Amino acid sequence: GNDAQKRRVVIVTLKKAPLGPMGTSYGPGEGVVVWWDGLLQGDPKIDTTTIEGRKGTKKFSEAWAEAQEMFRQKVKNQKPQIIPHQGDDDADN
Repeated sequence: GNDAQKRRVVIVTLKKAPLGPMGTSYGPGEGVVVWWDGLLQGDPKIDTTTIEGRKGTKKFSEAWAEAQEMFRQKVKNQKPQIIPHQGDDDADN
């Protein structure tokens, strides 16, 4: 046969787990996008900053300031809690 008859196509769909704190697969993940610069080791790398849709996003410093403010709002009404640990006199009661 000709070349067109000898070709095969493989379609692979991957879904990345949300990325949480320190590279774990749990946590804030919502709204966090981590761009890969290549799919497999040894593949040519791409410049992820040129991907359409990434332009016009907030600067890191702006996003960080917004996240800090959200955290402050979330915890401002929380009351301190005492958490006993071994070695405390109250830990045995």
